[in-house]
Amino acid sequence: MKIDCKQRRGQRHARTISLAVIIIAQFCLLNLDFHMTTSIQSPCGEELGDTKLLSLLPSKHIIPRVFVISETTSGGSRKYINDLTRLYSAYGLEFVKLPNQQSIEKYVHKFRPGDILLFAYLFNTDFTFDIVLELVEKYQLRLIVPIHDRYFFGNSTESGIWVHSKEAETDLPSVNRRFLERAEYLIFPSKHIFNLFRNKLKLDSLRIIPHIDIITPVRNCQPNIVNGTVNIGVIAELSPTKGIDLVEEVIQNSTERQACASTILFHLYSDRVLDFGNSIIHGTYQETSVLESVVEHNIHGLLFLNNFPETFSFALSKGFYSGLPILYSGMGAVKERILERIALGANSEMFVETNNADLLDKFAAFVNVICSGQFVPSKKCVGLEHQLIPYKISDAYDEMLFTSAKVFMNQMEKIMSTFAHQYSMIHQQILPFAIYFPQFHEVPENDANFYPGYTDMINLQNLKARDTSLWTPLRNVLGFYDLVRDKEVIPRQIKIAKSFGFAGFMIYYYWFSNNTVTNQHQIFEKVINRFFEEEIDGFSIYFAWCNEDWTSNAAFQSGKSHEVIGNTLDLDSVNENLQYLLPYFKHNNYLKIENCPVLFIHHPQFFDKEELFIFKTVGDKLAVENGFDGIKLALNTHPSFSPNYDYYNVHPHHQREDDFMDKSEKPKKINYDYYTKYYIQDRERSGDFQTVANSVFVNFDNSVRFYSHSESHEFAALGRKIDFITKTKNGGVYQFKEFLSQQFDLYCGPTKEGTSRIFLINAWNEWGEQMTLEPSQEMGFSYLEGFLEELLQTFAGDGRCRDQGKLQN
Repeated sequence: MKIDCKQRRGQRHARTISLAVIIIAQFCLLNLDFHMTTSIQSPCGEELGDTKLLSLLPSKHIIPRVFVISETTSGGSRKYINDLTRLYSAYGLEFVKLPNQQSIEKYVHKFRPGDILLFAYLFNTDFTFDIVLELVEKYQLRLIVPIHDRYFFGNSTESGIWVHSKEAETDLPSVNRRFLERAEYLIFPSKHIFNLFRNKLKLDSLRIIPHIDIITPVRNCQPNIVNGTVNIGVIAELSPTKGIDLVEEVIQNSTERQACASTILFHLYSDRVLDFGNSIIHGTYQETSVLESVVEHNIHGLLFLNNFPETFSFALSKGFYSGLPILYSGMGAVKERILERIALGANSEMFVETNNADLLDKFAAFVNVICSGQFVPSKKCVGLEHQLIPYKISDAYDEMLFTSAKVFMNQMEKIMSTFAHQYSMIHQQILPFAIYFPQFHEVPENDANFYPGYTDMINLQNLKARDTSLWTPLRNVLGFYDLVRDKEVIPRQIKIAKSFGFAGFMIYYYWFSNNTVTNQHQIFEKVINRFFEEEIDGFSIYFAWCNEDWTSNAAFQSGKSHEVIGNTLDLDSVNENLQYLLPYFKHNNYLKIENCPVLFIHHPQFFDKEELFIFKTVGDKLAVENGFDGIKLALNTHPSFSPNYDYYNVHPHHQREDDFMDKSEKPKKINYDYYTKYYIQDRERSGDFQTVANSVFVNFDNSVRFYSHSESHEFAALGRKIDFITKTKNGGVYQFKEFLSQQFDLYCGPTKEGTSRIFLINAWNEWGEQMTLEPSQEMGFSYLEGFLEELLQTFAGDGRCRDQGKLQN
């Protein structure tokens, strides 16, 4: 059947308003935010502006402003505020500092109910607790108070050493208590400070939430001792609370207790000058360069000495990252965090505890630990140089700062229940499936080809700080997830996809006949198996075998791995692969069409026709033996290849040098205009509309996958791999909807047969290439809303397609 696309698009616009009214009437019942493309009177009795039709969950309505009261000029509390501002500003949060009461007049027009007032200290401001509470009440702000020390146990305007030394038995002043009781959240970075306040405040608002901090792998990185000199580092500012007297004591007496070292040299990262011959002053502690300096000066061990308990210590995190032995005062959060570190697998002997009274004896023991050489690795440690070290952010911050996941999931339920009948009818005509990537967790194969601990999420989180245009998973609903560790993510993804009309996921299946890394055939099976742990009502899964070899693949960063990860399609490997697949085929969650399990092969060009024929023949035989009528095997290529298979087409073909690729720029650009203006005409000439499962893509930018963790932070550090980076231009939600509309038109008329009823979206969650339909912090639900709008306007009720077919099960 030849389709007149211009005629279809005309029908589409003619029916937009009538269909919109139907949709809006349904959404009025749900009390959801939405808008329309044309300014008309809505059934809800209010005029809707010239905006989007189904703006169900727009980002601008779910991201609050954060007003900050904190004028501290140094220390961990300033770093805490700066880190929070720097990292969350990249995800759309606007931070506004209120240095004094006069600033309220400047920003009062920005206050909205539900915005956040983040309070740290009254130091250097003219605020009082009562004035802050008045702001909270008057403008319906959410008060969040991070607690860094014992500040609230004293006079609110007093500063000095008492902040750290105030006795725990001291009660909270009444005005301070009243202020804290009004807070929605009281945040404590460690159990030590939490327990101190817990004894005074019996409130549900108290939360232990670790500070935003660097990821610190457990490792040993002590360098060899050269010429008998042991170098000891103190990588924190020296002050009475930070144990300056204890450091002086050790330096003055180290000549008498040299242990196994002929010389002990102290490296102090502080602007305080200690006039000792065996110490070197490197100036004020600089967070971004201290680790590089530790490597440069061959530091063998670190001191963390305190007169009063710490509540967190960012410098200690740098100490963990260094992988060096540590001598520490056994109190507060420092001791607490070191014990947690040991529980995670660190060698307890690399941490020497002192009660300060036995400091000199313990220092001698500490030097002996260093001299033993047991923490000198067999290979030199890498990654200590100045670089963009990955950060970890507790999910609890997302819970506080953004709309809760529970609210979103409840709205998904309402959307699903509203459109369930329409979806059931639509799926008789078209089966929308989103391509799903399971590789967001650590596997040895990625460690070998990229770097230890690699996932696209780690790269995305790091590069986002440099490139704010990148999309990132919607915080508090998805976040920077690990699909093995974060158990709630997959159920949420399924619920969101079902709510917006998807029939299921096409999951990439990674199976290799040869794998010298682990000698295992299947990779990422832990995630894939999660989709088959229990039956999923009204949502199907099927696989596309990603059969491309990983050996010497240009997409991998190291280029140095000698491991073999690849496929040969002989009879033995075919049988073994199909035996792996059979349990999935039998599961009720797996998609069958005409009693045949569906399997796509993503890179058929790597096999010859004889090999593919063997796979199809053996697959059909095995399927029949197990109660099926064969397998529906579809190839990602043109139907002219062979009449023996089904076919599908996935966009974009970013590795091909076609008309849609602008090769004059670097990085290369995929021109989305080609798809909306010329693609259908090209396909009309090929005459394969009714025999192919068609697709659209959301976006493309593979810079995340090629991002280097090298010292220079530049893509050029990858050498010629800059040539492989490709991005999209002239794209956006409107262009996506236009291409989607044209592709949906191919499913109008008589029902397509076999797997050609499937329609693919590339992709649900390909964050490494920015092809992501699932909600993002930057785009919200806008692409999902565009998909749903086109789906309903094309196939629901009196939509553009009137001829309804039936899917054979």
